[in-house]
Amino acid sequence: MELVELTQSNTDATKKSRVKRVRKTIALWIGLLVIGLIAGQSSALASSGSGSSIISVLDRNDYLLDDGTLWSKGTVSGVWTQNRKLIGISKSDDHSIYGWTADGQVIRWDKNNAHIPVTKQFNGVIKVYGHGWIQLQDGNLYNFDDQAKVLESIIDADSYWSSTGSDSSYSALSSSGDIYYDKYNKIRKAGNVPDGKAIATNGVYAAVLKMMAR
Repeated sequence: MELVELTQSNTDATKKSRVKRVRKTIALWIGLLVIGLIAGQSSALASSGSGSSIISVLDRNDYLLDDGTLWSKGTVSGVWTQNRKLIGISKSDDHSIYGWTADGQVIRWDKNNAHIPVTKQFNGVIKVYGHGWIQLQDGNLYNFDDQAKVLESIIDADSYWSSTGSDSSYSALSSSGDIYYDKYNKIRKAGNVPDGKAIATNGVYAAVLKMMAR
């Protein structure tokens, strides 16, 4: 896996032109995304019947409403909702979806068997990544299935599909700048980027955003 460092600097002379290009691209994609989601959002609000608003969108079939309700549409089950007082949702495939609560409950649904969710308890959940990595406030990363600790001192993580599209994996960035990735269910170290703040991975490259001192 190759590392690419992206430096954020307020003094870069070329930053303005790059930012303009990036903003135009983002605006275009946002416009296309909004068009694709409008119909689904209308359906979600109509189905909720409570006057709730959408606060998080995974795709046109999966939403989180402001009252903590998960709204989802499965290929077999159709539209279903569950109110678990969720504060966040995530997923990385079309079969399962994760949600988490303020008191540390993490719930996984099989989208076509939503009536039998699996619930596990953690302490201080910050985020749940789509394939079941759970980031806690103490920096530890846990696995949902067996609740085993995966890594320590993690400040950001990302999930991605392999270059062949046959399986999914993860990357993670530690507070010391170490880059980790999961390959064949084994954690490996890809390198180190001092002062790294965030990570994004596509299966071939790991891009790390770092801050440059003025």
